[in-house]
Amino acid sequence: MVDIFSIIIIVFVIGLFGGFFYLIYIPFKKRLKKSGKLTDKWSRQINAVLVFSLCLIGVVLYFYKDNRISSKTRLERVSGINLPTAFKVLGDEYQDMGKTTAYFTKLNLTRTEQQN
Repeated sequence: MVDIFSIIIIVFVIGLFGGFFYLIYIPFKKRLKKSGKLTDKWSRQINAVLVFSLCLIGVVLYFYKDNRISSKTRLERVSGINLPTAFKVLGDEYQDMGKTTAYFTKLNLTRTEQQN
């Protein structure tokens, strides 16, 4: 499932840094255009490279985040039971979303922990 909140945060941060970088670039661009060293074609290419690199950085940051779910969280979600705060998973294995992956969780439950 796509985490829309993380996508919004990544787009915001990349846009903020990209806009800041472009504001720094504008005075250099104007000075180079006045001197004739920067043509319209080169200016468009620089803008295209900037947009492409910002998009690429956004994609890399999105896939860099850790999508693994801990065993406790997954157990709460699947079973519909809110586990107590003192609940301890003895052997935590993370799900990697592969089709041939199996996961095992060692649980230590007593009757008093289930009543909380």
